[in-house]
Amino acid sequence: HMRDLIRQGLGEDVLLYTTDGCRTNEIRCGKVPEVYATVDFGTGTDMNVAFDVQRLFEPRGPLMNSEFYPGWLDHWGTPHSVVSSEAVATHLDMMLAINASVNVYLMHGGTNFGLTPGSNLVERFMACPTSYDYDAPISEAGDLTEKYMAVRDVIGKYLPLPSMETPTNSSKFAYGTVQLEASGTLTDLAQTLPAQQSDAPMTFEALSLSNGVVIYETVIAVNPYDPAILKFNSVNDRGYVYLDG
Repeated sequence: HMRDLIRQGLGEDVLLYTTDGCRTNEIRCGKVPEVYATVDFGTGTDMNVAFDVQRLFEPRGPLMNSEFYPGWLDHWGTPHSVVSSEAVATHLDMMLAINASVNVYLMHGGTNFGLTPGSNLVERFMACPTSYDYDAPISEAGDLTEKYMAVRDVIGKYLPLPSMETPTNSSKFAYGTVQLEASGTLTDLAQTLPAQQSDAPMTFEALSLSNGVVIYETVIAVNPYDPAILKFNSVNDRGYVYLDG
């Protein structure tokens, strides 16, 4: 369905491709008919093994690492992810040497503002911080790093580099300690938000919300069992339960 919508909007001459991990079952699940299947991997993966898996599904066409990871994302409570410039340059050189196509993800670190950082579930729930620096060749602050220079030098072995002056990194300022002040309670906030009534809790989708916070409130008019058990089908992010509020 998405393939047809994209082609309807962009035309038939646009090349569509899927990106999946370099395991057979991942591509088998992610492949879409009439859409070119590519793989993604970083410096910890054997390039030949990864591209052999792609060839199982695409016997012809370019070898493509559509997400070559020069770093990795962070999680709360874990050290900042770091991948060496040497490893990134070496693996990039190896792929370009066999004429593979490469998309560096991320080339430029970024920031996930507000409630958009997201999370992963790898044996346990792991929330991501606001920063998405990723140890990328261009940092979250927009600075060119040693890794950027290493990537540029490798690309220069295969393609002519543009004749231009290398930008200077911006000056930084130490802001010191930021004093935070409370602005109200959750109960205060609830009074300022639009409300809807329903027989059962509504999902974010039903409320036309892509992210944010929803406060569900009810009054239990009967005496519950002791002990009382509150059950949910699932909570896909974080849920807090308040009693007698």
